[in-house]
Amino acid sequence: MKRKYILFAVLPVLAAVFSSCLRLSPTAFNLDTQRFQTFFHEDAESHCGKKTACYDGRIYYLSDESGTQGVHSMRPDGSGVKLVFPAEDIRSLQITEQFFLYAGFEKNVEELNLTYRSFTGFRRKNTERNSAALQNAAGEEAAVLLPVLPEWNIWDVRLTEDGLLIFRINAPDYTDGAPVLKTELVRAADGRIIWQVENGETLRFPVERIVIDGEEYPYLLTQVGTIRLAGNGCTRTCISKYGICYDEWMQNADIFGSSGERLLTQEPLFRPDYDRPEEKWQLCRMTERGVYLLQSGCRLLYCDRATGETETVAEIPKQDRAYATFESGGGFRLLTESPNSHSLFAFLKRDCGQALYGIDVEGREQKELLRLPRSAAFVYLDETRAIAAKGKKLLFYDLTGEQAEQTGTMELSTRIVDRRNKVECAGGWLFLYRFNDKTMRDELVEKVRIG
Repeated sequence: MKRKYILFAVLPVLAAVFSSCLRLSPTAFNLDTQRFQTFFHEDAESHCGKKTACYDGRIYYLSDESGTQGVHSMRPDGSGVKLVFPAEDIRSLQITEQFFLYAGFEKNVEELNLTYRSFTGFRRKNTERNSAALQNAAGEEAAVLLPVLPEWNIWDVRLTEDGLLIFRINAPDYTDGAPVLKTELVRAADGRIIWQVENGETLRFPVERIVIDGEEYPYLLTQVGTIRLAGNGCTRTCISKYGICYDEWMQNADIFGSSGERLLTQEPLFRPDYDRPEEKWQLCRMTERGVYLLQSGCRLLYCDRATGETETVAEIPKQDRAYATFESGGGFRLLTESPNSHSLFAFLKRDCGQALYGIDVEGREQKELLRLPRSAAFVYLDETRAIAAKGKKLLFYDLTGEQAEQTGTMELSTRIVDRRNKVECAGGWLFLYRFNDKTMRDELVEKVRIG
């Protein structure tokens, strides 16, 4: 009998130890095979994206169609495909009149018992607009390393109109091995770090704190002035305005420009743990008078910045949690899923499928517009339609009526919703990428025109 008691006491300890080892294993930290990823664009013609972008009448995307893996471009009808510059893999892409800025693969890194692909920030001259230097010039132009620290593993990078480089950095959380996302600002002119986030405790700078239910949860940075780094008395000065909402550990930030445009949003891959109060806020919209915040993925709040008063605008059922938000006609549309939809026992739950909600801000109402079949996922959304994927099929829905109506399907040759796959849409095309274990990179397996 005593042996049985000892066994029951030892088993939980062993389970905890082995579960910790699993969280710290390379597989647990491999972001490329962890889960299916969709990269949404708020504007289908955006000059920024993850692996795709549009600029000056052409669509840019990662591919090996020319025989060389790199960023290619084509016309909107799919013709005129050409290599712009070689790149093993990229995690973000921004195109300006002068430059291509991107987070490109650098090397494989082994740290403790974690192995992961490291990316860094690069800049290349945009010779696409120079008729005398087309075709090979961009490929021959050496990539310039952006001002980053050696230990930074860049998740994405954005250059603002007023000369700030915004980096989001992926790093392992050494307490449990889970990946986290941190934010850094760098002045593009001289490469100086404007702020550096370290566990939410090294910074002291003027912020607007939003009080909800008597507690200060999100931090809203509306005017970056003089920033003082705690402990060393060092100060940095920033000349820009930004609205930034992040959790208490300053991870997975929503970043808006001074004119209210969304520069970067929370990444679905780094979805919060809704049981932890410090990770339950998402910034949906900034205005001069107030801000809209999503609490725990299901409750939309409006906070008046002058009075500090907060009111609930709408609330969706708690079995659904928003993983992406879009502005729509003065209101919002939310893409949701069940917090437990990726658990081993998800098949036992009825309502674990993804759903689309519409929120009327003026009428303080919310409505479920569409619920997808189980194991289906949204891959595209705009004002008039939604596209979902299930198996090898794309499902097309019209959103112009009271309820979503399926209008057609399209069959691909590859299973779409798979943990090794990534989908991104740009310029009326859908690009399906799959992580190749042999080449250790994302590779384009299909591109189809979706109109």
